[in-house]
Amino acid sequence: MSELSNARFRMGSVLGRGVSTFFANFGVLITIALIAFTPLILAALVMTDPWAYEGGPLPTSLIVWSLSSYLLTLVLYAAVTFATFQTLRGEKPAVVVSLAQGLSRILPLLAIYIVSTVLVGLASLLFIIPGLIVYTMLWVAIPAAVVERPGVFGSLKRSRELTKGSRWSVFGIILLTGLVTFGVQWLAGLVFSESALGAAAPLFSTAATMAIVALTGTFSAVITAIGYHDLRAAKEGLKVEDIAAVFD
Repeated sequence: MSELSNARFRMGSVLGRGVSTFFANFGVLITIALIAFTPLILAALVMTDPWAYEGGPLPTSLIVWSLSSYLLTLVLYAAVTFATFQTLRGEKPAVVVSLAQGLSRILPLLAIYIVSTVLVGLASLLFIIPGLIVYTMLWVAIPAAVVERPGVFGSLKRSRELTKGSRWSVFGIILLTGLVTFGVQWLAGLVFSESALGAAAPLFSTAATMAIVALTGTFSAVITAIGYHDLRAAKEGLKVEDIAAVFD
């Protein structure tokens, strides 16, 4: 997989290799996902509906749940990015090392998430299309932050530079990945619905939903990491060993 120097960025290649990488390392990746989301899954077993809100001041439990969800999702993305690059290098990804890498990047990733969300939100005020354009431009900001560590605004700038000239392909990848994620979560919603689980629904439904979110988030993170790698390979003619040298 390392012989990609001077290659063109192709949507089909990113998706195909992303799917194969995901399933080839399914055991390790799902372990990373479930460990990263363990606090949410356990909390969901206690809180029947953690997203419940009936107006008025936001309850502390909802604030803590929401913040924890964002932070653990960022840890998951960073850990999976590291594990994906280990796979691309021909190495077997380690669960503990990958999670440690994810935790070590949490603060800059949180800042990137906040800034990019604000930028996409502001662009969306003009109409939905500018918001989608900005989202596409910033697609690989998190992998850039994990691999290159150029800082918050450096990661956003790096993503903009890497996606330039390939944004239609990038948007196609985002769209198809989103459809797969939505489809899996929708099917899981049917399986773990109150009508399907009966009396056990209040206890297991939210916890199962969080496990599915962890799974689909892992899949999206793998696709994004492969996309980042291929964008760099296409623009800079680098092999994976050169790109991931920062991990040595």
